This record gives sequence, structure tokens and C-alpha cells, in this order.
Amino acid sequence: TERLATTPIPLSYSRHTSRFLSIWTFTLPFVLVHIMDPIAAMVGQFFICWALLGTEMVGHMIEEPFGGDGQNQTEYLPLLRY
Repeated sequence: TERLATTPIPLSYSRHTSRFLSIWTFTLPFVLVHIMDPIAAMVGQFFICWALLGTEMVGHMIEEPFGGDGQNQTEYLPLLRY
């Protein structure tokens, strides 16, 4: 189980989900404008994108909760402090 816990998610998978979400959020207004008026579409897009991109960020945080081996990794759960 230790090997499974230390195996990182492949970088290509992480990049693919980020690119897919970026393309999806940039094309979302073109779909929403046909369904509702433009102001409601902007508000709807804001909340939909906030939820999806926030979920993606939480996924990245869960992937490396104690920080990584890189120097720019943020330590979300300070394991060595306690």
C-alpha cells in the first residue's frame, strides 16, 4: 500500500483535465447565450466555472497533501510541524 500511496498521478492526465476544463469554460458562454439572456448567462457561467475550477484545484491539493519533492510545492497539511 505504501507504493500505491507514493505513486503520483501522471502529469499528462493532470494537464489533459486542465486543458479540457479550459476549453469547456471558454465555449460555455456560446451555449448559454442561446438558452438564456446574456446577463443570466454571464452569472451562470461564473458560478459553473467557479464550482468546476474549484473542484479541480481541490483535486490537485488532494494529490499532494503533504507537499511534493519540488521546491515550489505548497504544503497544505504540515505533517512535519507536529
